[in-house]
Amino acid sequence: MSLPEGFIFSQASLQAYVDCPRLFQLHYVRRKPWPAPAVVPQLDGERHRDRGRAFHRLLQQHAQGVPEATLSGLDLDEDVRRWWGNYLQSPPEDVPDTVVRAELSLSVPIGGYRLAARYDRVGAEPGARIVVLDWKTGFRPPSRSWLARRLQTRVYPYVMTLAGAALNGGIAPSPDQVEMIYWYANRPESTVRFAYGADQFASDGEYLGSLVGEIDARPNKDWELTRDESRCRHCSYRSLCKRGVEVGSIGELEDDELGQGDGWDFDLDLEQVAEVVF
Repeated sequence: MSLPEGFIFSQASLQAYVDCPRLFQLHYVRRKPWPAPAVVPQLDGERHRDRGRAFHRLLQQHAQGVPEATLSGLDLDEDVRRWWGNYLQSPPEDVPDTVVRAELSLSVPIGGYRLAARYDRVGAEPGARIVVLDWKTGFRPPSRSWLARRLQTRVYPYVMTLAGAALNGGIAPSPDQVEMIYWYANRPESTVRFAYGADQFASDGEYLGSLVGEIDARPNKDWELTRDESRCRHCSYRSLCKRGVEVGSIGELEDDELGQGDGWDFDLDLEQVAEVVF
């Protein structure tokens, strides 16, 4: 199997493979164009992605020191303004702020490739704690068990543990110094926190390495389709795979599923991955 030259793995690409190997192959290996919309109406998906990007930019500017009053005075979309108000009233609690970085990209080697993560915000107390924050603008918070199974929950703390020295006084943080928080713009009271630790770090390293090795060793013939055909309702490749024509609504999707059909890795600007590498 031949991945594109310089291919960089991310939580999105690995999640695509876990969800449906054919989806990974069509999008990342064969670079097939999207033949059908992923949601109905398609414009709703595009608008939601645009609002999500605008909200992320707003919080990035806030982290970089732009005053709240200045940001509040901007001409904001109604949803973005509501999310911004929720953030000001109910921000994530117990987050260190000695070192704060927004839209930070880190990458680490894995199986002859690189694995990258782009963090919405990181708050650190060097030598003590590093908290990874991820902003979510989905319509409803998923269950904690669903989040625990997602590759983002494994990739982000794993990469931070290996590549977070610059945030930790020049010393790589121990796994138990790392924590991940999902904060929901529509439901700020539903914040979900995941502590990290040595056992989880070892498990994640083994699992992520095995995924990359499995993908790298696959032949060029057609890979198998997902057994969960409900996923196909929101897949833009469903017509190529003869998995029906009916499309699902945007309200059925979670945040990290909303980018499909629009570059999908929209949260990962590969040109910025080299910002900090391990």
